[in-house]
Amino acid sequence: MYGGTAASTIERFGARIGDKVEVVLSAEGSQGGHHRREIVLKGTLMGPYGPAAEPSLTIKLQNGYNFSMDPEGISSMKVLERVGTDPQARQRAAEDPSLPLVALIGTGGTIASYVDHRTGAVCPVRSADDLLYLLPELGSICRLRVTMPMSKLSEDMTSSDWTVMACEVVSAFGAGARGVVIAHGTDTLAYSAAALSFVLRDLPGPVVLTGSQRSSDRPSSDSFQNLLHSVMLAAGSDLGEVCVLMHASVSDGTSAVHRGSRVRKMHTSRRDAFRSVGSEPIGTVTDGGVDLTAPYKRADTNTEVRLHGKFSDDAILIHAQMTLDGPLLEAISRKRRALVLAGTGLGHVSSSLVPAIEGLISKGIHVIITSSCINGRVNLRVYSTGRDMLRAGVIEAIDMTPETALVKTMWCLGTLGPDALSLDRFRELFTSDISGEIGDRSILSAFPGAFYPLDEEDQDP
Repeated sequence: MYGGTAASTIERFGARIGDKVEVVLSAEGSQGGHHRREIVLKGTLMGPYGPAAEPSLTIKLQNGYNFSMDPEGISSMKVLERVGTDPQARQRAAEDPSLPLVALIGTGGTIASYVDHRTGAVCPVRSADDLLYLLPELGSICRLRVTMPMSKLSEDMTSSDWTVMACEVVSAFGAGARGVVIAHGTDTLAYSAAALSFVLRDLPGPVVLTGSQRSSDRPSSDSFQNLLHSVMLAAGSDLGEVCVLMHASVSDGTSAVHRGSRVRKMHTSRRDAFRSVGSEPIGTVTDGGVDLTAPYKRADTNTEVRLHGKFSDDAILIHAQMTLDGPLLEAISRKRRALVLAGTGLGHVSSSLVPAIEGLISKGIHVIITSSCINGRVNLRVYSTGRDMLRAGVIEAIDMTPETALVKTMWCLGTLGPDALSLDRFRELFTSDISGEIGDRSILSAFPGAFYPLDEEDQDP
């Protein structure tokens, strides 16, 4: 809570923490201080972090930066939009039993972190108060329950971490949460989303994974919008699926909601890097509300959430390319029970690899074929090599992305246990649509950038 000059300045201008304000600062001019110039700043009035009163005031600028200033240098402060409340009222609002309970599960990454303007350090969010400091607007949307089961770089995530996250979700819904938000690093976010889609089904509310392409100390950060819109979706929609929410475009304003088993990171740094593959996004979220436009599974509030199956690490994903030969393929697959092979085009591999594939299958290793093209469907019935692969016993991944195919393979192996040794049992489970990962047909309008009119013959069967 602010004290001293900072508190009296806020009181003098009638502002509250969380308000949108315009601040006018007086500063020394450039000619020896003989004249003064004014600096006008607009943003959200932030509260101090930690129990100690701070001598400076902080606003979050419209570009995402936190800016701290000496309150004695403020010549005026105008409230542009009354959003905030005093700290006590904000805390009461955050505990209002009439508001839905939203659980935030932090796993690491920059999405659930803030910049401490006293030290410049990036600190993880560990409590509801931390989140209200970042986004005071959350206090009027929901009650918050924050847990931090891990703090890991997303590239360090393992299948064991997927299980930890899933158990946290089960616990959150058991404690009465209306929805769950999982803050996650972006690099392997799609893997985790697919994994949770398989083990978490028949949900009483949304499970929303979100991340940040750009950290909260950068002017173009996407963390604040992604977090706000994720909480809005978790608190105020009837979605009963695992999904991913990220920016819908490079501009602020709209976030896209992607099905957890259908999403992929398609760019290293763009704020709209995440796209639905083989399907349209479920919907969008803006500051004005949630708009779910595509078919989705609705929340089942009468169900008891539980885990469906588990994961095994006895699978590997590799890409078929010209330096991959039979001995190398056999060596890579030697200690695995399943191989996901991303072929070219419709799922093609070099004909020289077919004998090695036959050998792996004869030893009980499942071989799944997907396409490195990402969009479209695998079809091994067009060319002779593909038909040879089918006769050998390979399994087509239909229209799953390579990442989803790998995760589903790990889930099938773990869920079936010893029964996974049966090719028929494994094939039956793998080719069953569990969480929307398999489409009846591929719609070319879902291909990123395909905005041209489509004829009926353009649709894949």
